[in-house]
Amino acid sequence: MASFLCYIYSIFIFVRASSSLTGHVCSRLRAETYQTTYDRAFICPERYTTACGQLDWRRCTKYRVSTCYSPTEKYALRYTAVEECCIGWRDAGDGDCSVPVCEGRCENGGHCVASGTIPECSCPEGYNGDRCQNDISPWKWSHLTVGALVVVIALVAISLLVFFYCQRRKRNTNHSVDRITLKELDREHKKRLIDAEPEDEQTSASLSGKVSVPETPREPSAPLEED
Repeated sequence: MASFLCYIYSIFIFVRASSSLTGHVCSRLRAETYQTTYDRAFICPERYTTACGQLDWRRCTKYRVSTCYSPTEKYALRYTAVEECCIGWRDAGDGDCSVPVCEGRCENGGHCVASGTIPECSCPEGYNGDRCQNDISPWKWSHLTVGALVVVIALVAISLLVFFYCQRRKRNTNHSVDRITLKELDREHKKRLIDAEPEDEQTSASLSGKVSVPETPREPSAPLEED
């Protein structure tokens, strides 16, 4: 029961600044574990003697249920008040806890300062944020703009080069197709001429065999006169 109450009490521990302490020193409760001994109860048989027999002239040994106790060790919690630096502060060696400690490391040249009750990063010009992690300087945006412009120009130039290359290749392909077509037409024409020559010879031969030239009739010669 005592350990349970200590556990419940630890839930409601709070850290508060002590008015009697100087600087940023706070008082809090620190839990400590210690070993203790208690009597543990358990049920055990208890031996006893009583009178027995018809005339109770004998002594008999009997057992009955009883509660026994055994010393047992256990661990318990206890709380003691301690003084230490409050959250966000550390000891500089004089026990005053006057050195501010910011949550996380201050970036980009920022340094931790005691601004009010909670230390925070003091950022140089051109930076902001809890840890001075944000760069808000104008030159950065100008550099980003120039970089973006260079990238856009490069993309446009590459696109134009690809376009002209494709157009030129398409034009060369069309010319090649035209030359191939002319060569094929010329080759086909020559083939037709070669195939047509035997047909012309056969036609001439057939015509020469079928057409006969009519013979001119000869006139009879006159008889010779005798003297």
